[in-house]
Amino acid sequence: MAKPRKPRARTSSKTVPRLAALAERAEKAKAIGAKNARALVARIRRLQTRIAEDFYDLALCFHELDAKRHWAALGYTSFDACVAKEKLFDPEGARQMVAIIDARVSRDAAIALGSYSAAYEALQLTKATRALDTVDGLVERDASVGGTKIVGSSVRTLRATRRRIAGAGGVAPAVLSSAEKLAETITRELERRASIDVTARVEPALSSARVVVTLDLESAKRFASWLKKVDS
Repeated sequence: MAKPRKPRARTSSKTVPRLAALAERAEKAKAIGAKNARALVARIRRLQTRIAEDFYDLALCFHELDAKRHWAALGYTSFDACVAKEKLFDPEGARQMVAIIDARVSRDAAIALGSYSAAYEALQLTKATRALDTVDGLVERDASVGGTKIVGSSVRTLRATRRRIAGAGGVAPAVLSSAEKLAETITRELERRASIDVTARVEPALSSARVVVTLDLESAKRFASWLKKVDS
């Protein structure tokens, strides 16, 4: 016995033109994306010849290429693959440039540090210290971290300083030990002299540490009264 035939799906007269229009728009979008990507690739190649002076512009291009996923319009599965296959740059170096822009390191600060590698190491150094500071802040103050000047130091020196500080939890061990002793002294003396409950803790700071004293409201009132007596 013959099997009953399934009824054929009917196609609306409007469906085919609509699908064709969608496909056309998709192709146009793909073409525009590829055009933009090719323009970025061409600009990156031009900037490579002046990388010593224009590495920040190069970093901006790499950041756009990655942030807007332009590499996908060229048929690549990742940013790293695009950079490597197009022979634009070392992928790791390109990633470092992207990180510099992500962290909003300014052009002036990056150029003051001399290279994208130095700017990247300075950025990593701010993370290693766990301090509320920025690369721009360090450059503006001509600061030193862990005894190392940020501006003017080699990439190797910055990297070695960062690893040393990171290994000490972000602060030099001697500084941390001194701060902890001070915290203990503050807690003990305030409890003995002012009869208040106080908590003192150590927080890492840029190439140093801070002692944070915490009082609840009642303890703060008693502390204020005690200070008045001491001053009188």
